[in-house]
Amino acid sequence: MNQENFEKIPASKNIYQKLDAVRKAVAYLQKDATVTGYKAITHDFVTSAVRPEMIKHGIVTIPKQKSYELRDTGKTTSKGVPFIAYVGMYEFDFVNIEDPQDKVTVTVGAMSEDTADKGPGGAISYAMKYALLKVFNIETGESEESRHDQKPEYINDDQATQIANLITESNSDRIKFLKYIGATSIEKITQKNYQKAVDALEAKKNADT
Repeated sequence: MNQENFEKIPASKNIYQKLDAVRKAVAYLQKDATVTGYKAITHDFVTSAVRPEMIKHGIVTIPKQKSYELRDTGKTTSKGVPFIAYVGMYEFDFVNIEDPQDKVTVTVGAMSEDTADKGPGGAISYAMKYALLKVFNIETGESEESRHDQKPEYINDDQATQIANLITESNSDRIKFLKYIGATSIEKITQKNYQKAVDALEAKKNADT
């Protein structure tokens, strides 16, 4: 039998070729959520876009948690419940299902703040989202660096004097109040929290009179 009559079987792609195929298929994702004043992209949105292409090209992702720690953020809710930061370090294996030894591993750190038990889930979801975005070079329409480089806008001198006077007039504990408002000093209260601070102190002042 002439071998030329047989259909030529294409060679299997290695993991880098498969990752590149997904990268070409998913080039851009529009951020789909607004979080405290800036646009963000969610874990579920990224996963829903990338998953069909990963299945198509035979790639599975295996997460591994390498370490974690809990940190006190110094912040509380209006009822005094503390926010705890869950900080995790993760490895994600992008595995070629045709050859499980053929894989790429990336390491990502992530942090999630919560008052209950959602910190671990939030941290690994955040890490997985960024592993997918960075491995596949997916554009999201906004510079992460520029957002993180923005400095918070603090209250001015007149506002600081007003709050200092209100603390005295309401017989408030300065340390407890600053912890409640999430600031290390009166001058470090942000403009975003200014009205919240004034309202809280005014309410306590009126309640005591």
